Amino acid sequence: DFVLAFPQADLDVPVYMGIPAGMELAGLGNQSSTHLLKLKKSLYGLKQASFNWHNKLKAALEERGFVESLSDPCAFISKKMVVLCYIYDCILISKESPTIQEFIDSLTNGPENFVFTDEGPMSSYLGVDVSRLPDKKGFTLSQPFLIDRIIKALNFDPATTKGARGNTPAAYPLLSKDED
Repeated sequence: DFVLAFPQADLDVPVYMGIPAGMELAGLGNQSSTHLLKLKKSLYGLKQASFNWHNKLKAALEERGFVESLSDPCAFISKKMVVLCYIYDCILISKESPTIQEFIDSLTNGPENFVFTDEGPMSSYLGVDVSRLPDKKGFTLSQPFLIDRIIKALNFDPATTKGARGNTPAAYPLLSKDED
């Protein structure tokens, strides 16, 4: 989980902003509305913030020998490792633990000086529970909390999986234009 990811990325074009309400700059007094600030780094809320962040992360990964997947620009593959990204959260997958640690060290101590938290072994990611198979050759992915929410929203009896309006969830619309 990259900490304050967007401000870690450089801007691709000059960006200026008004002085935020409540901020007083020495020597300006009441005239702060006539001045602008030039941003040095990207901020959350800028339309290009996600793009700039992705480019910074992509460049750092490519510098370390990763290739961006043609089918999914959030997947990066090297000979020893796969990195899956969702905005500023990443999953690191390798057969060897030292490979992951070396990669983490290179991000921390490399020229980018990335700041992130290491959440340890993966047990959940973006609401998906991840469990290792007993043979240690794969994983199972499940979303029990989402499934429970859908069952409750449809008034299904979890024991029979039959809903109040029919026998299958597909017969009942989950969303409509009128819902909040």
